Amino acid sequence: ACEKTWKKSVGMGGMGPATADQISIVIPVRDEQNYLIKTIQYTIDATPPANLREIILVDDASEEPVADLLARELPEQHRKYIRVIRHDTSQGLIRARIAGADHATAPNILFLDGHCRPINGWVEPMLRGLKQNYKRIVVPIVSDVNGTTWEEIPARGAKMMFEWDFSFNWYDDDSDDVPIASGGILAITKQWWEESGKYDPHMREWGAENIEQSIRVWLCGGEIKVERNARIGHIFHRPLKPNKIRIPNQVQRNMARAARVWFDDYYKHFEHAVPLAKTLDLGPGLEERMALRQKLQCKNFQWFVHTCPS
Repeated sequence: ACEKTWKKSVGMGGMGPATADQISIVIPVRDEQNYLIKTIQYTIDATPPANLREIILVDDASEEPVADLLARELPEQHRKYIRVIRHDTSQGLIRARIAGADHATAPNILFLDGHCRPINGWVEPMLRGLKQNYKRIVVPIVSDVNGTTWEEIPARGAKMMFEWDFSFNWYDDDSDDVPIASGGILAITKQWWEESGKYDPHMREWGAENIEQSIRVWLCGGEIKVERNARIGHIFHRPLKPNKIRIPNQVQRNMARAARVWFDDYYKHFEHAVPLAKTLDLGPGLEERMALRQKLQCKNFQWFVHTCPS
């Protein structure tokens, strides 16, 4: 990976040491030219300068390099916040997020997609939630946004739960506890990001990383809360990218890795729901994820089954 920094980027000597109220925003990008510039503009406009440390764009081998797109279309006044990390060979969404978060220089990180519209007032309540417990992940209310007009659509999501086949759906109740985060939009402290094990680096492309992270955080001493006073819009309805799934059975393999590490005796329910899992090579690194579970003294999966609403 190579990195390009626009001018004296925040976090690269432009504004000195990070403060507790600053956040680094990590956006993985592959061929988001239709949405990325507006995502950056809306993000900067909705975030007080005192809170915005940097926006880290992880260019996962976009056909047109993100740096070229920015040079052509991003207004000059917005460039001071931008750092670009370029993967010349695509690493996939999960590894792109890992790379971005590892480069973050603020004590707080927001993961965002390249087709989002943060709404004014989002950052202060989310930072408050992180300060109350550094082992907390905070998610906003996620609203739907029209991909042409960028106006919000009434549909909104707060939290998710999954089935044994790892399909997951939005729901809400009276609690602020979030069993499963949607994955694309969440805030986490840099300290808890590192201590809790980031993402599984041997998962490929995308898929199941949100379920794996959510289960891991709940079992290993953390929590996930929805901040109902923070809203971030997401363009759910977009033209399907060509080659979105480029590795056969990649999503099922990711699911099986998560289930193998965390499900204990409940793994049989996953295998019954996803029979293909029995035939897959799950790849390297499972021992390290098991060792992380021991190191963090995590609870067993039965606790999650009994504690989180089904």
